[in-house]
Order: sequence, then structure tokens, then C-alpha cells
Amino acid sequence: MPVRLLTDAQRDRLAAFPREVPVEDPHAHFTLTGRDRAAVPERSAPAIRLGFALSLCAVRYLGFCPENLASWPEDVAWYVSQQLGLAPGALAGYPEGGHTRAGHLRRIHAHLGYRRPTPADLRELFGWLVRRALEHDDPALLVRLAAEKLKAEKVARPGVSRLEMMVAAARGRTDELIHRALSPVLTEGLRTRLDGLLEVDPSLSPARTRHAWLKEGATSNTPRAIAGQLEKLAFLRDLGADGFDVSGVNPNRLRFLAGLGRRHTNQALGRLAPERRHPMLAAFLSEAHAGITDETVDLFDACLGHADARARRELDEFRKGSARATNEKVALFRELALVLLDPTVEDSAVRSAVHEKVGAPEDLLDLVEEAERLMRPPDDNHLDFFAARYPYVRRFAPAFLSAFSFRSGRPDDPLSAAIERLRELDDGGRRSVPDGAPLGFVPARWGPHVVGEDGKIDRRHWELCLLWQLRGALRSGDVWVEGARRHADPQGFLAPKNRWPDLRGEVSLQTGTSPDGAAHLDVCREELGAVVGRLRLAASRGATVKVQAGRILFDRDPAEVIPESVEDLGREIAGRLPKVELTDLLVDVDRWCGFSRFFTHAGGSEPRSADLRVHLYASILAQATNIGPVRMAELSDLSYRKLAWASTWYLREDTLKDAVAAIVNFHHALPLSGSWGDGTLSSSDGQRLAVDVEARNARAIPRYFGRGRGVTHYSWTSEQYSQYGTKVGPSTVRDATHVLDGILGNETDLPISEHTVDTHGFTEIVFALFAALGLRFSPRIRDLSDQMLYRMEGVGSGDGPRTEAFAKDLLRGKINEKLILRRWDDILRVVGSLKLGWTPASLLVSRLQAKPRKSGLARAIQEYGRLQKTLFILRYAEDLDLRRRVGRQLNKGEELGALKDFLFFANDGNIRKHQPEEQTDQALCLSLLVDAVILWNTVHYQEALDAIRAEGYPVNDEDLAHLSPRRYARINPYGRYRFDLGGDPAEVPGGEPEEAEPRLPGTF
Repeated sequence: MPVRLLTDAQRDRLAAFPREVPVEDPHAHFTLTGRDRAAVPERSAPAIRLGFALSLCAVRYLGFCPENLASWPEDVAWYVSQQLGLAPGALAGYPEGGHTRAGHLRRIHAHLGYRRPTPADLRELFGWLVRRALEHDDPALLVRLAAEKLKAEKVARPGVSRLEMMVAAARGRTDELIHRALSPVLTEGLRTRLDGLLEVDPSLSPARTRHAWLKEGATSNTPRAIAGQLEKLAFLRDLGADGFDVSGVNPNRLRFLAGLGRRHTNQALGRLAPERRHPMLAAFLSEAHAGITDETVDLFDACLGHADARARRELDEFRKGSARATNEKVALFRELALVLLDPTVEDSAVRSAVHEKVGAPEDLLDLVEEAERLMRPPDDNHLDFFAARYPYVRRFAPAFLSAFSFRSGRPDDPLSAAIERLRELDDGGRRSVPDGAPLGFVPARWGPHVVGEDGKIDRRHWELCLLWQLRGALRSGDVWVEGARRHADPQGFLAPKNRWPDLRGEVSLQTGTSPDGAAHLDVCREELGAVVGRLRLAASRGATVKVQAGRILFDRDPAEVIPESVEDLGREIAGRLPKVELTDLLVDVDRWCGFSRFFTHAGGSEPRSADLRVHLYASILAQATNIGPVRMAELSDLSYRKLAWASTWYLREDTLKDAVAAIVNFHHALPLSGSWGDGTLSSSDGQRLAVDVEARNARAIPRYFGRGRGVTHYSWTSEQYSQYGTKVGPSTVRDATHVLDGILGNETDLPISEHTVDTHGFTEIVFALFAALGLRFSPRIRDLSDQMLYRMEGVGSGDGPRTEAFAKDLLRGKINEKLILRRWDDILRVVGSLKLGWTPASLLVSRLQAKPRKSGLARAIQEYGRLQKTLFILRYAEDLDLRRRVGRQLNKGEELGALKDFLFFANDGNIRKHQPEEQTDQALCLSLLVDAVILWNTVHYQEALDAIRAEGYPVNDEDLAHLSPRRYARINPYGRYRFDLGGDPAEVPGGEPEEAEPRLPGTF
């Protein structure tokens, strides 16, 4: 029985010529050498000669020769025919099969050194495929990898069907191998308990399977949520999930299996063969243990932060409430002071005078008691209010501390010793802290609260201080948790020290940053001196920037003059844009760029139905518009069950990112997009959205959410208006934490080399990382004149007394070059770890910035960032074009915010997703739809421009830069949702619409 793993479109791509050949490839692969020419049958007919030459080039380029030579791209066929002095049309007489063709292929294989595959070759290939299948499960990828391996080894490639059968057999073999690798873990007892996960457990409330229970993430930051997660951890540890030896399984495969175990229902898992079901559940449990551990630490962080924020609010309320009473006491003190200072009042009469002025003794006593209530500690901080939250903290702290093993990078860490002592106190039921308890972790501001005047340790403040310091240490990575992933040993996030010497050169090559720190700082010194000199001259010549008393002062920059013709051109284009339903817009964009082909089934081998693409469109719109699948099913007359199935198995973070990249890449290649920039500049900003449901990453910020809570959609926007990155996070996290994530994670064709943000997106550490990565960071900083600027040794000293005095006056701080040089290689290791993908940038940045007393490495990075910040601010001050470019780019990002609001219209634009993963998928769907609108507008802008030019309307190319493709007035997102695919393959039974090749506008 034939095996069908690939779609027809995938099979065609593997068996046919590519539709397009990169411009550099013909010279490299289709140039006929003298030896090639000698192999071409000289005395044969032109068709035979050209067919032979093209077949030879095909085998050299592809590793095989497609059956239909006439399907070669015309420019390639022309290039080969010209070398033989023949016309491309001569190929028409070449036979498509038969002895002539077979004989030619034998001669070509011999000429190029290819051989027919032997049984040993096929056995070796099968073993290789099994090893690859343990890493990746995508059938199309495995077939392509097999074809590339055969080409590299110059083995004649079997047919696609034969490769497909080998891949199917290899994928089947992996189930057996994985089961064997996990056999020490999958004991008979564990297998029984794994099957029990799929049965309804009446002890749970509401009754459900343990499998479904473990999949549920926390939806709030409460002690109850922590208790719920700790209960799951206890259950997993009882199963032994924390000690599963899964080292015999490739990490990629393990994550893949865990993902399947999470997405499958308990019924679907129950129908699988035990050889597949048990490894899948074991992988799911192993991953769940690490994920729940991280989630519980996050909940602890949030709950403690909530208690601290509540204490601060209570202090503010106390101050506001006591303001009037405090004023009364000040007035009383004034009266008392006047009596005491009055020389006419005899000493013996002071008491009676006071009573006469202020009141009877009992009144004074009441006033004294009230004053004592109003008195604050000398430091007047909120720690006494924080101590009042102690009962709340005790609801989760003891269980949290007892559930985990904490590790520290310091050999004699007082915080670790204090944690052990607190555990002993809790286990023994003791309320007081004994003398000699660890105090080395207590910072100065906590000291008077922790240790009283009598030298005794106050239990409440000691314990709360310990927990607060533990929170900071977990954030910074000074303390980590065994079994966690994000809160694990920070050394695991960096390139291993033993591999760093081999990676250093590659990192330096990729970033352009010299491994020689002294040479690098000399270049910075020269640049700093040059820009200081230019700024002095510009300021002395009456520029819009002035330097007074060592501060850079900005006049209002002259407005950028926009020709009136731009507004006229915009109106002309707007009037020609067609009205479009949102559904039709999405269908059009997919026809052009084929983004839907990137939505692959999470299982890797699910058969595809003819109406899949319709359900994918509807699922995307349901999330992007915030309508939701239930309402979308009603509005589109589609099955809710199928919509939910498509969302679960096809719309996930990796496929959505690939689909977004397809739209962005297509848009980037359009000529009109180049009018808005070459794609090297981008910006990022956060858009805050309220959350209507319980979500653990939602935070309360009254200025934005009133009495509710919300999250932030953080987006990266190119100068061509496309959004190439999206992330969801708590609104209380500074934007600077995330800024590098989108740039380092950029998988589009956009060659981003410069990035801009508003004030919340910059820190000195971010400046340092951008510079060391070889990227330009150009933020717009509020109150820029208040920023401290730093000088380097020798800057300005050789450029005359005026420049030297100017430099000393302007650059008030001094760079600690020795610190930077001492840790330069460590800085490069951090940067290399980011560049090579060892760790997410936001995780590393948050840890560097979270340290209350920064480590030597963090201080060195910050010091280097001060230098880079100084260089940027001076360039920004002297360069009007830079200031305008930054402002224009930030405005583009803000413009897309209005488009997002227009599209994300349902439920008042409030998010109704509980889990961060669900929120991320929804944000990516919205980003995809935004990019689709930008692409659709750009294409129709070009059509309108072509039409008005043909009518003789004068179009200045300079005006195009001022157009914006974010228009949405003629887009209808409301009403019924109908997906008209026209004559698209989606309507053909058994067709594979999502694999349709991209088509240019105008070819449908």
C-alpha cells in the first residue's frame, strides 16, 4: 500500500525544477566547462544537445533530473542554450523518457561522479533518517534532508515515493527507539499510572482527568494559586517526573512529544498504541514539572510583589489621611513654642500659660497619644505596613520554601543559610528567631526593623526581609531552583566556558566587535573626540542645539516641510482603493504570498482536508478581531468543533511566526515598500490592553486599566510599516527588557541594523548589548538634557583649549576603562550567547538589571553602556536628520496602534484569554492581520499609482516616502464572514490549498 506523507504541492516541489533560481546560481551551477562541453553529443540534433546539457546542469544543481525539462525557468534555459549557440526553443524535440533519456542520465551520472544507490547505501540512509527523525518529525523536512544528503554524497536519488516510504519507515522506527530509550523509566507500575492519568478522577473539583488538570495553568497570582501548583508538583514528584532519565531522547524530540501530549485529548491519547502513548505522557510529565516549577516561582514573585505594592499604597493613604491631623499638631507645636519663647512669661507660669493656650492636661494627653499614632520611623518607609501583610505572606511562604531546593553561586551565602534556618523554625513550630540567626542578607534599610533596640530579632521583619531578598536573588539569578528551566543556574544560559574559545572568533565575525578590548576602546575614544569637536562647532554656529552649564539644550527643531502634492496624491490614491471585506483581504494576501502553507499540523503527519484553509482563515480572524471561535462559528456558518481543532493543532507560536514572516518578506520585496525605507531601521513599543478574565500575567496599573488589570502587546515595526515581531508580557515590566528579543529573533528578510524606542525602552545595559552586537541603538530619550554624559581618558586634550574645556564641561562623568577591559571577554561571551541563541535576550537583560548590587560583569556592561549612551546622545544632538528619522519611525509604530484598535474591536478590545500562551497566539494572529492589511494596501497603492500615471497625473517619487499604507477606512471587519476562494485549489476535493505556491499580484 503506497505511503502518503507529503501533499501534492510538496511532492511537486521535490520532483520539479524550482520556479525561481537566484540570480547568482546560473553562473555557479549552469556554466558549462570545457569538460562539460566535451560530454555533450556534438553530432546529435539541437534538441538532444540542449536536453543533455540541461539534464547535466539539473543533476549538478538539484541532485536529480526532473522528467519535464521544458519546465526550467526561461532565464536558465536561455543561459545554457546560449553557451551552445542554440535557441531555447530547440528543447521542444527532446524526448521525455525512453532509452535515449535513460542513456543520457547514465552518462551524466558517470560524468559528475554520481553512482546508483546500493543496498548498503539505502541501509545507511535509513539509519541516518532514523537519527534525524529522532530530532525532527516533519515528513517534508525529512524527505528534503534525505535528498540533500544523497546529493552531497553524489548518490543518484530514488523517486520521491521511495524516499517517502523510507521516511515513513524511519518515523515508525523512532517510536520503538524512543520507547526503548525510556524503558528504564517506563516500568510496569509507571505505565499503569500513566494510563490512570487519562481516567476521570472524582477527587478533583470539578471532576476531570489528571491529564487535563496538569495542563491547566494558574490564572491568578494568589496564595491559592501557589497551593494549586505545589499540589501538582507534589503529584508529579510522586510519579517520579522530577527524576525521569530522558537523556536518551533528543531534546527537540522530547519537546515535540511533550507538545503532542499536551495538545491531545485524553480520549485521543487512549486510542494510541502503548508504544506511542507512554513515551508521550512521560515527556509531557517531565516538561510539565519544569514548567510548573517556573510558574510557581513566578507566582511567588507576583504575590510578594502584590504585598509590597499594597503596603506602599497603604502608606500613601495613611499620609493623605493624616495630612490634616499633622497640620493640627504643627499648629499646636507653634503655640507651645511661642509660649516657651515668650520672655514675658515667668518660668513658674509656663505650665499654666500652656494650659491656657492649648487646653487642659487631659486634652494634651489625647493630643500626645494622637501624635504618637502619626509618628513615622526616621526613614519613613513602608516596611511597617509591609509587616502588617505578614499573615497574607504566611499563607504561601512556608509551603513554597519547603517545596524547592534553592542553590546559590556563593559558597557561604547568608541568604541560603537563613532559608534553612527558617525551614527549621517552621518545622519545629517555633515563633521566635533565636540569637545567632543569619543576618548577613539584611540590607541597611531593613536593619532597624529586623533587629530592635534591645538586640532581639523581630520574626516578622526577619522573615519578610528574607523572602524579599530571595525574590530579588531569584530574579537576578544569584539564587536558582533545581528542576526549573527559566529559574535554573544562570551559567546554563551562557555559552559553555570550555566552548567559548572556539566560538569567540565566530561571534566577533558576526557582530563586527573586536575581541581586543583595548583596540575597541581606542576606536570609541577617537569617535568620541570627533563628535565632541563637531558638536562644539555646531553649537557655536547657532544650531538648534546649545550647550549651557554642561547641559545639552534643544530648541524646537524646524518642522519638516511636506509638499502639498503629498496630500493631493494621498487623496487620489484613497479614492481609488476598492472596498473590501476583511475575509476577502485575507484570502487575497494568501494568494499572493502563500502564508497559509506554513500552518502545519503539530503532529506532523495529519491528512489535510479540502476546507482546512477556510477554517484556518476563520480561526485567525476569530482571534485577531477578538470575536472568539464560538461567535465566529455563528457568523461564518462553520463548525465550532473544526475551528477549535484548527486552532489547537495549526495555530501555534512557531507556525504563526513563519506565516507572519512570509507576509513581511513578500511586502519587503515590493518596489513601493522601498519608498518607505530599505528595511534596516525599526522601532518597538508596547500597547496596553485590559484583561477581562483572571490571568496570572495581568497587572494592575490604574492609569491604564482603572480598577482592572491588563497586559502589554510589545511589537516591533519596520520602517516599511510591517510588524516583524510580537510579544505579550506583564505591563509592569520595563520595555527595555524585551527590546532585543524581536531583533535577535527576527526571521524575516528585513536586514534590521538600527532600532529606536521611546524612553521606557532604553537602559545603559541595553545600549551596551546593542553596540557589542554590532547594532545601532537610537532611542528618543525624554529629558535628555538631564542624562549624565561620560568622558574617556584623553578626549579633547589634543584638539585645542576650547574643545578640551568644552569636553570637560559637557562630559561630567568618567568611564572606568579598566573595568571594561578586565571583563571584556566576559562581555563578549554574554553577547555571543545572545547572538548564537543560547538564551532569550529578555531573560538575560532582566537578570543583569535585577541585581540590587550588580556583579562585576553587570557593572562592566553598564559602564560600557554609559560610553555608548554618551556617543549616541552627542550624535543625536549634532544630527538633525537623525532626530527626524527617529521621530518618523516612532510615529509609524504609533500609527499602527490605531490600525490594531480598529481590527481588535470585539469585546471592547479587552482580552479574554487566561493563559500567556493563548494570549501570545492571539497577539500573533492580530500581527498577521495587521501585516496583511499593510500588504493589501501596498499592492493596491501600486495599482492606483500605475493607473494615475497612465492618466498623466504627475507623481513625484519623493512624495511616495510620505504615504502610509495603514489606511483602513475602506475595510469592513463587521457582519457575516464568508470566505470566497474562487477557483482556488481549496475548493477541489483532496486539494492542498495551504501548500499553494505564492503568486504575484495580478496573476490570479
